[in-house]
Amino acid sequence: MKKAALSALLLALSLLGFACSAASAPAADNSALAQTPTASTQPYEKLLYDLGAFPVSRLTQPYWTNGNPGKVYSKGNRVDVDGWLPPNQAAFYLTDAEKAQYAIPAKPLRYEQYIAMLDIDKCKQTHDPQLFLVMRFALESLGDHQVPVKKADILRVYEAQIGLEEYAAPFLAGQISSADAIRLIGAYADEKLFQVLPKPEPNDKVYIAFLSEQAQAGKWSIWSRQECYELLLALDDKTYRAPYRTFLLGNVKTAHDWRARAILYDALVRMKDQDSLNAVCDGLVHDPITECRESILSEAKEQGEVTSIIDAILVIANGQDAPHHPVTPSRMLGQWRYNLNRYLQWAATQKQLDAATLKKVDDALAKLPDR
Repeated sequence: MKKAALSALLLALSLLGFACSAASAPAADNSALAQTPTASTQPYEKLLYDLGAFPVSRLTQPYWTNGNPGKVYSKGNRVDVDGWLPPNQAAFYLTDAEKAQYAIPAKPLRYEQYIAMLDIDKCKQTHDPQLFLVMRFALESLGDHQVPVKKADILRVYEAQIGLEEYAAPFLAGQISSADAIRLIGAYADEKLFQVLPKPEPNDKVYIAFLSEQAQAGKWSIWSRQECYELLLALDDKTYRAPYRTFLLGNVKTAHDWRARAILYDALVRMKDQDSLNAVCDGLVHDPITECRESILSEAKEQGEVTSIIDAILVIANGQDAPHHPVTPSRMLGQWRYNLNRYLQWAATQKQLDAATLKKVDDALAKLPDR
């Protein structure tokens, strides 16, 4: 869904700067480094090494602490978890010799090994934080290595409700039935489940009614309600287009989270009716967050929209739009103008445009250097 696409766009930001300052590095512990973990080490520590995790205390390379000694940060976000670098991050902080010594990145384990690490009963009995970390990293590694997980195994973890739900829920995609979805959301009221809802079948009246009810339920976030509307629209465009459009128009200006507004704008672009496109143009000119405007341009290009938004782009090119600012890190200098220019260059190549629209595209391109 579009949320996933937006997340992918944001994740395209580079992992630069994790080795920013030697002053932030811990003292090298060469004696510890020389000791390769064996079966004699703590059992959960051995499992962490098997997964490809690495303790911050053994790092010899400089790393950014963000003012918190012993903790690893990248671009303001903490990387380590309770003093251990996750399996998908450890290699970035080791030398080539260390990676060879510790076999990092780790090769995928057998499915049975991962499942054996998910010791729910022991975790409930001991509340051992290191066992919990093993279980979390095991789930993340299953996802990173794209290992298919059996429905019964992942439901056992999810329904244990021990704090691993956000790591278990993605594995339910494509595995749960409509009856499972109704039961799980009813039991746990977990919005992460909306991201793994199955597509409704035309004859599944109970599930369709359930989706319609959740789409209208104000207790859920915009993200979750939109997931329901998207599923319903794909099932029956004629019945659900009007209520979905009403939902989009009613929330796009009031959503406080800019990421929610971005996916609402994108859905409005896909609606293609005049009211929806008017709201999109208003967003291009007035939304205070640059990324929302960039998301509109990206979706407009995807949908082949030029004529419907070119007047709004001319307002921007003339410097008459409302102030806006970016919120994501690692942006290029002048990235907004670059993205706008790239959209217009694409628009200029569209053969189906009339002469008046093409002139507006050329006018906007001519004025952009001044913006």
